[in-house]
Amino acid sequence: MQKQIQLKDGTPATLTVTELPVGDAGVVQSLTVMIKFALEAKNDAKIQELAAQLRGGTDVETITNTYRYVVRTFPYVKDPDDSEFLTHPKHIIRKRSPYGYLDCDDLSMV
Repeated sequence: MQKQIQLKDGTPATLTVTELPVGDAGVVQSLTVMIKFALEAKNDAKIQELAAQLRGGTDVETITNTYRYVVRTFPYVKDPDDSEFLTHPKHIIRKRSPYGYLDCDDLSMV
């Protein structure tokens, strides 16, 4: 089911609600969406700008800079027990997620 919503900044967006299968099949389905979002996000101008700012002299420095940015910028709050919410990284970095929480899957996509 798809539903039109407004993000925190008033931007219109489409919310897709899908019932996930239980167990490994649900995990695979979630990971598939996460991969899709991450691949889409790499072309976002704001994400490219942020990536350039976080780039270090080595891969380890880049990873460290990115980790520090994520943990300092976005509070971790787990999804409700009976739900799995995935927010596109382009909305996360603009702080306009429709949810008041971001958990490990959201933050790992950033």
